[in-house]
Amino acid sequence: MLVVCLRLAAPILAAFLLLLVVLAVFARIMPDMNILFISMPLRVGLGLLMAGIFLPFINEFVAEFADWMGKLLPL
Repeated sequence: MLVVCLRLAAPILAAFLLLLVVLAVFARIMPDMNILFISMPLRVGLGLLMAGIFLPFINEFVAEFADWMGKLLPL
C-alpha cells in the first residue's frame, strides 16, 4: 500500500520540491520580493496542473489498489 501511494505521489512531490528550490533561488536573488504572496498562487496552479496531468493515471492506480485489497481481504 505504501508503494502504491509513493508511486502516485512521487511526481507531484518532486514538482513541488522543484518549485520550492526555484522560489528559494528567487528569494536569494531578489530579497525585496515577498515570496509568500508569489508562492501561494504558484503552488495552487502547480497543484491543479499536476492533478490534471495525473487524472488519467489515477484509474490505473485505483484498479491496482482494488486488486490488492481484494487479495488482502477476500470476501
